[in-house]
Amino acid sequence: MATFDQLPADQRAIIELLLKRRRSYDALSDMLDMPASRVRELARDALTELAPFTADRVDPDWQAQVADYVLGQQSGPESAATQGHLKRSEPEVAPVVDRLAEEHLVIHGLLDHVDRALVALVADDAAAGLAGLDGAIEQLADALLSHLAYEERELRGPLARHGFY
Repeated sequence: MATFDQLPADQRAIIELLLKRRRSYDALSDMLDMPASRVRELARDALTELAPFTADRVDPDWQAQVADYVLGQQSGPESAATQGHLKRSEPEVAPVVDRLAEEHLVIHGLLDHVDRALVALVADDAAAGLAGLDGAIEQLADALLSHLAYEERELRGPLARHGFY
């Protein structure tokens, strides 16, 4: 079992960029000049190095999906499928997963609000449009920070039992 500092430099960088900076496999592929499949492989290997004993307990059919979910690389149907798996394998997290799904809808609405504010900025008075955009971004930032803090706090234990964290 390795600590984060014991991971190879490329794996440390990838994990940090994926989790702290919320980059995608494709963005890192361009940044690091390597195929996205290699970025994904290095990230998954890093997770396994960090938690080898619990990683062995993850259903082999779900290892890739759970790793992508933990690393913030899923959306839409993939994320819904992984959430369903977590709810089935950890029934006590079902209310948490449901709340997170509801919050995703709120966040999508706030993103639409930012989009409308950007359009207004271009179409209307710049000062008024800028104030509207500033407010929309502040609402989105508050919602995202709250959502991510709740997600990490509530899912850390269940995900650790599946080999992550």
